[in-house]
Amino acid sequence: PAGRALFSIGILGLWRLVRGLWPLRPELAVAVVVIPLHNLVDFSLYGSGVAVPWAVLVGWALAHISHQLPAAAGDAAQPAVADRAFRAVATGRTALVVVASLALAGTVLHATSRTVAQAAALQTSPLERMEGARHARRLAPWRVDELGLLVVSALEFGDAERIAEAVGEVDGAVWLRPHSAALAGLSARLQVALGAWPSGTAEAWRARHEQPTNETHAALFDGIVRRLEDGTRYEDR
Repeated sequence: PAGRALFSIGILGLWRLVRGLWPLRPELAVAVVVIPLHNLVDFSLYGSGVAVPWAVLVGWALAHISHQLPAAAGDAAQPAVADRAFRAVATGRTALVVVASLALAGTVLHATSRTVAQAAALQTSPLERMEGARHARRLAPWRVDELGLLVVSALEFGDAERIAEAVGEVDGAVWLRPHSAALAGLSARLQVALGAWPSGTAEAWRARHEQPTNETHAALFDGIVRRLEDGTRYEDR
């Protein structure tokens, strides 16, 4: 709900800005609106190469309207322009600046998180890789790619406490992708390593159910089932 409200405020602010800017600088208005429209079909605003130029365009547009507002307001021959410019500045500027600032901050954190994760993957110690992956997720909690590195490193390290920490990280990210087969597969491996076979089996089944054509998830589930069957036969002896 909070995200939708913030998105709606941003759209309203952008619409008011473009509507007030159009009579003054139509070419700048088109430049401001074309990037958000493009992101409806190909999301690229997370990249600094797109976000920073767009933020510059938005700032330029806001400065232009602010500069033109006194002249437009004093020109009796253009009351409609003055009214649109005034409403755009009064109601849209603050909201749009806030949304653009948040988008830019998110872009920087996203890029920094990827850099930290890449550096962590080059570490030779599994503990260092795990800590690096955790740090990358702290920078950008909406990213889940680093969980694979974190889980593999925890399993390689082999310490039950570290594996339990990895379980907490995966469980904390499930709400971001509730139907992710990859997260379910990672959780299954961790649960099995802790000896929680029922939970591990359930997670492996969920991974296979979410992506029935994925050979990796199928092999994971079949392997767990075989190990359980072998254990049952051994106990029967």
